[in-house]
Amino acid sequence: MARLIIDTGVVGNAATGDTLRTAMTKANDNFSELYTDLAATTSANGNLTNSDTNGNVKIFANGTGIVEIDRLSINNTAISSLDTNADITLTANGTGSIKVSGTLDVDGGIDLTDNKITASRSNDNLVISASGTGEVEMASSLLVKGGTPFVKIQRTDNANVPGVSFVGSAGTAGANILFDGTSGTANELIFQTFTVAGGIAEAFRVQQGGAKVTGSLDIDGGISITDNLITASASNANLQLDATGTGAIEMIPAVILMANLPTSDPSNAGQLYNDSGTLKISAG
Repeated sequence: MARLIIDTGVVGNAATGDTLRTAMTKANDNFSELYTDLAATTSANGNLTNSDTNGNVKIFANGTGIVEIDRLSINNTAISSLDTNADITLTANGTGSIKVSGTLDVDGGIDLTDNKITASRSNDNLVISASGTGEVEMASSLLVKGGTPFVKIQRTDNANVPGVSFVGSAGTAGANILFDGTSGTANELIFQTFTVAGGIAEAFRVQQGGAKVTGSLDIDGGISITDNLITASASNANLQLDATGTGAIEMIPAVILMANLPTSDPSNAGQLYNDSGTLKISAG
């Protein structure tokens, strides 16, 4: 019901207002409605509390009105700050957490549901960016999963050298894979490793026409290729060149130089030796 107003008249004791009975009846009706509306709610020391166990406390605005709480506006399902450019901070108490049940829609662009972060708009990128020189840190393994998963690293300036760095527990890089843009032909991949002398140095480079090795290339622990020299790595091991099937080993140089040949018959069938300037093959 609407609040009942007691008519007190215009002049004292002129019998122009409500009688005492009528006035008290209105007062009783007003109090009765208040007690009905607030039957389970008490107010003390600035706290509005529902005395019923697990009872709700509901505050409704009328019509298009809003509920305003200390510069905070609650209008239908929208919560907004009444102060210009002000933040809204939600803080849990003690070890409590702020939990969102269902999907959290951030500016219509991001959905946070269960353990998933998803861009809401069709074909939108999901951008995670740290501030300044900060980094985006993940404390677990990263799994890229899909029908055709692909990891893409894009540089915004082709003169720069982006890459992947493998870092030890002390924060020092132990190996790098770089996408060259400055120290050679662009679009080459550089593989760097930590050296015995200390520091990172290039060990292998994938180029447009092939590959380049800095230092020795150890193939299956048996062969080292350094500069223009092919050497058997194992002590006293033979260096064998073996063609497949009926294929042959073909050498087409201008000069073939064989150094350190034996100067007498080694008695090893098929071995070459230098007999006073004449090249001979031992019969064994």
